[in-house]
Amino acid sequence: MPDDFASITGLERELIPTRPPAPGHTPPEPITPERAAHNRAVLEAAIRRPNPQAAA
Repeated sequence: MPDDFASITGLERELIPTRPPAPGHTPPEPITPERAAHNRAVLEAAIRRPNPQAAA
């Protein structure tokens, strides 16, 4: 199947909706810079936390 979107970037491709939202569903609000920073901090902490299953 040829790529009909060969001239767009990956980010632009992610922004193209593949189907309309379901009835009654509202798309999430765009993430704020503060929330993005919080998410990064939580992820970094989780990565650094020892895995209790690894010792078992």
